[in-house]
Formats: sequence, C-alpha cells, structure tokens
Amino acid sequence: MTDKLFPVSMRARDVVGLVVSILVYLIIGGAVTTVLGWLSHLLLIGWIFRVVSGIVGLYCFCGIIVAVLVYLKIVR
Repeated sequence: MTDKLFPVSMRARDVVGLVVSILVYLIIGGAVTTVLGWLSHLLLIGWIFRVVSGIVGLYCFCGIIVAVLVYLKIVR
C-alpha cells in the first residue's frame, strides 16, 4: 500500500535513490508551501490554503520517512 501512496519513496533502494527521493519531496513541498503561503493571505478562503499547505507538508514529511525506511529495508 505504501508504494501507491508514496511512489517516489519506493525508489530509495540505494544512497542515490534515497537522496533523489528526499530532494524531490523537499522541492515539491517547498514550492507548494510557498505558492499556497502567498494565497493564504486572501481574506475569505485563506484558511483553506493554509490547511492544504499543512497537509502537503505532512505528506512530504511522511514520504521522506518512508524513503528512509525503504533504504533501511524496514519497509518493502
């Protein structure tokens, strides 16, 4: 099931795959958080963007953890 939720993390079989997975999650998380951070200043719907930004940040954090666990061969 984790391969469907975190497909990028499943590529972390070696050090290069681990670094690439972590960088992908950091870049995507940073870009989405930046854009949604700008949109969160809107008056009536800004709270929706803050919630979505938090969910994306949590997803990226969990993806990094899964990538490390795949690298350590705890999760397959």
